[in-house]
Amino acid sequence: MTEPRYITEARNMAAAVRHQMHLGLEAVANIFHLMEEFGLPVARRDMGTDGPDGIYANSGRVVVAVINTSRPRNRQRFTAGHELGHHVFDSDAGLQVDQDIFQMQNLQERRANAFAAHFLMPEDGIRSLLSKDSLKSRADPQDVVHLAYHFGVSNQAIIYQLHNLNIIRARERDRFLEMDEDGSLIAIAWKCGYSPARSQQPGSHGEKLRLPADFIRRAIDAYTSSKISLSRLAELLERSDVEVLEQDLLEANLIPVAADVDEYREDVEHA
Repeated sequence: MTEPRYITEARNMAAAVRHQMHLGLEAVANIFHLMEEFGLPVARRDMGTDGPDGIYANSGRVVVAVINTSRPRNRQRFTAGHELGHHVFDSDAGLQVDQDIFQMQNLQERRANAFAAHFLMPEDGIRSLLSKDSLKSRADPQDVVHLAYHFGVSNQAIIYQLHNLNIIRARERDRFLEMDEDGSLIAIAWKCGYSPARSQQPGSHGEKLRLPADFIRRAIDAYTSSKISLSRLAELLERSDVEVLEQDLLEANLIPVAADVDEYREDVEHA
């Protein structure tokens, strides 16, 4: 099946910009700083949960991208990539208000999204990481988690990119999306040594905990087997936000076996 022209254009432009910015195959560490270096000033403003994801404005004399900081960090990053796509493709369009970058279906918006995807998640970078981890040619759920955290994107974003690059089939895409929806990927993230960001606060981003992954796995196993309490788990993981930790664990279905959840809630209240 022939790739749509706008995707080819976006892929090639993303590769050209990455080359110009000397990114190689690496993840984009700070896309906002990079945009400034590229000549696109960025204003990060809280435009509210009902506000647009982002805005691109170019009057000819003034050019700026505005990113809504009320969105989760990984969505802000993708929106930034989207606005950078407008900058390289649609600089003569004047004003672009992107209310929801994933719901706008005209050619310009689809191309800007494709640019963001290839800029943040380059095919060669993805394949390089997969080849380092295993000899298999297809990705598994653990790969999805590692890739999402490595490139600073959502699970959904990397899942769709893997499918678009023909690294996973449609049925695998749908299965991984279901795992993301039911919290299974969050559980995997915990056991891989990450601090899941599914319920992240605006402006935050899931970071790799500065603890050995095996230590985290054993702590989680001890908690789910009712050997330690939630407050003890939080202490081991160096987490002060016990209620947020509890919610993350519940969403990932990491609940102590044969334990009364209310008892653990009381434990939190008295911790």
